[in-house]
Amino acid sequence: MKLYIQVDIEGIAGMADFENRDDTSIRNWDRIVRLRNVMTEEVNAAVRGAFDGGATKVTVWDSHGDGYSILFEKLDPRCELIRGKYQRAPWLPFFEDGYDGGFYLGAHAMAGTPFAALPHSRIVLNNKPYGEAGMFINLLADRGLPTLLLTGDRAAVEQVLSYMPQIEHVITKIALGPYVVKTRIPEAVNKEMYEKAKIAVTKIKDTPVYGIKPPYEFQLERDSKTIKFSYSDDLVETYRRYLGKFVYKEINQCTGRPEVDRYLDDKYKHSLE
Repeated sequence: MKLYIQVDIEGIAGMADFENRDDTSIRNWDRIVRLRNVMTEEVNAAVRGAFDGGATKVTVWDSHGDGYSILFEKLDPRCELIRGKYQRAPWLPFFEDGYDGGFYLGAHAMAGTPFAALPHSRIVLNNKPYGEAGMFINLLADRGLPTLLLTGDRAAVEQVLSYMPQIEHVITKIALGPYVVKTRIPEAVNKEMYEKAKIAVTKIKDTPVYGIKPPYEFQLERDSKTIKFSYSDDLVETYRRYLGKFVYKEINQCTGRPEVDRYLDDKYKHSLE
């Protein structure tokens, strides 16, 4: 069984403020490194549980920030890691390698959610709003694949449970507001995460796939106008093109260095448009 894991950081245990990567103070850097260590160990717990539950391949995608948050030298050596500037590559990189299911770790609630830790992002698909975890579930579902495990703060988990009540889940913390949380201790979170990951993999054949179906239409508000975007009945490709057109203006394989990019053939460059 091959497993694809997307990881964000805002939903991990203990995190109560957004990263400020522009603050170069020793105090801020110490906080960033400590939280990235917590993130890494949560991933490790899920990876170990997945392998012990029967997974044969586990791919982890570090999708937070600049894609360089997980301390990869501390990861379980049986997994493989995708990292780097995801804005310069297709969303869900290497997803075409072929997988049987997925985990979403470190989830935060979508923008506008009360009593949520660091809520942000709101994607409207077929008139229903989703957070980043919800979009992961949708993208896998479009390929007929189940999302087996979700971890994050209580508000993020409850959002997904409202339409996927059977999903295995781990709540890492409870938020009073966007910047105040009551957190569980990493050791306790990781123990539960290992157990839930192991159970989730063993239950893959009994886990329902979310019922998203084409046609697909994204909506966003811009300059007091509602913009609608559709492309095809392939949700993964449609979402990639939506992000490229409206969110990540440089979502392609070019380097941004004309003296190098001029060697790309025209057919390849047209495929990125």
